[in-house]
Amino acid sequence: MTDDAQLLRQYVERRCEQAFGELVKRHIDLVYATALRLVNGDTHLAEDVAQTVFTDLARKARSLADTAALGGWLYRHTCFTASKAVRTERRRQAREQQAVAMNALNDHSDTDAAWRQIAPVLDEAMNRLSAPDRDAVVLRFFERRDLRAVGAALGTSEDGAQKRVSRALEKLRTFLLRRGVTLSATALAASLGSHAVTSAPAALATSVAGGAITAATTSSLTLTLLKAMTTTNLKVGVASALVVAGLGTSLVLQNQANDRLRAENERLAKLKVDIEELERLRQEHLELLRLKGQVSELGAKATFDWREVESPDLRQYIAKMRAIGVPEATIRDIIIAGVNRLYAPRRKEIVQALIRDEFWKPEGVRLSFSREPVEALQRLDEEKQALLKELIGVETDDGGFAHNLNSLDDELDLHWGFLTEDRRPIVGQVVARYRRMGKDAMSWLDLEKVEEAERAYESELARVLTEEEMHEYQLRRSGLALRLRGQLSWFQTTEAEFRAIFGLMKEFGADLNTTDDAVQRDWQIRSRPDFQEVLKTVVGQGRFEEFQEKILSKPASVWE
Repeated sequence: MTDDAQLLRQYVERRCEQAFGELVKRHIDLVYATALRLVNGDTHLAEDVAQTVFTDLARKARSLADTAALGGWLYRHTCFTASKAVRTERRRQAREQQAVAMNALNDHSDTDAAWRQIAPVLDEAMNRLSAPDRDAVVLRFFERRDLRAVGAALGTSEDGAQKRVSRALEKLRTFLLRRGVTLSATALAASLGSHAVTSAPAALATSVAGGAITAATTSSLTLTLLKAMTTTNLKVGVASALVVAGLGTSLVLQNQANDRLRAENERLAKLKVDIEELERLRQEHLELLRLKGQVSELGAKATFDWREVESPDLRQYIAKMRAIGVPEATIRDIIIAGVNRLYAPRRKEIVQALIRDEFWKPEGVRLSFSREPVEALQRLDEEKQALLKELIGVETDDGGFAHNLNSLDDELDLHWGFLTEDRRPIVGQVVARYRRMGKDAMSWLDLEKVEEAERAYESELARVLTEEEMHEYQLRRSGLALRLRGQLSWFQTTEAEFRAIFGLMKEFGADLNTTDDAVQRDWQIRSRPDFQEVLKTVVGQGRFEEFQEKILSKPASVWE
């Protein structure tokens, strides 16, 4: 039976979907059973975990091709992915609790932080949002729908609705900040929940409906008036014509016509009075609406400023939030986020000490599990957990050391350490989009989508990276670099030698006829006399002879 490593290599080198399907069949029971235990028997969540694990296997297949025990890697990765999925589910439930809490806040107008500053510019800010973001805010805060209903209206999931609302709130907050309104996302959400929509008077709906119907009736009456005037003129004209023509119309008929005209004029005069009365009532209604707006504005001015609640001292912050009735679940989320921000710089400094970006060696980027930084990271985690325990009486489920190496910042540190600080946010946006794509859009049942996502990622990187940054990225992450690290493992290059060989492989491969077999292509490049001649001048005679013995003397089949 073909072993796992061979199947994985077949998939990497030939994109053999049958080989990958065989790997899935062999290990699906292991992955699913492990996931099912870790997610407490939730079969749907276990299936999602299994899908994510095999998606990651397809994406990382090239780097795992030489793994001796693939089952061990799958088990560890399943544990990690399942733990992450459980944390995500808990956070979703926490967001639901926060949403319920926010609805409760609507009953306490004194908990709104900044409505007095928000109200004058809110509608301008809302109209600056894109249509999908504006719809999300209207559904959530103006129509006061729960996240499930928002998701259904927007054609997305409950989780997707939460993300859409959060992003829209952040854009709204950014616009308000440019208008001089400084407040947190929590305060903005509370303000919108309390004041975005004010209950209309009970009789207003009836009044508006009646006004609309009356307006329509008035238009109809105006048309009737015009018709009547036209008819009157016609009658007068006919009568005059009869007299002039000398047809001898009787005086009786003329008197009857005059009577009808007088009656019509009286009816039209009454209609004019009715129209004037309707206009008076409309003006009174507009005045009532204006006065109502002034009352609402005065009510808004009576609220306090949320900035008076916020405090750099977390203990005081908690006390103030409890004093105004903020729910405990909301306080917990706010404090956990604040503590994480507080410890982030120290944690980043320790994690960076663990990184060894030796991209020219077979193992590439790796972590140094030396005793001192690992223990420092553990102590920092214990300190953070102790502070949370003291502040809110609970600890978080960060997942320990393994979890601490999975954030976007960690990925930038591990694989993008060559970037300057001002370039990190730009590249970080591209990496973050790709991470979301890998989680939400990739499917291990559709390998074409995986490859399509990777191509889109590479295209986006080519757009934002400078030429020098792209070269450094390719040295670490390109397919050629990954193959070279494995092929040159017998030669043990220095960093300078690896850079030189990588550059020569790219240069001499540019004019080579393309082939689907990348390994065969590499062998063809190294076999060229002109390549070998240039390499000799770069690495020196002694190292070139060693390169000949350990690399060039091997037939192409060795590398397949």
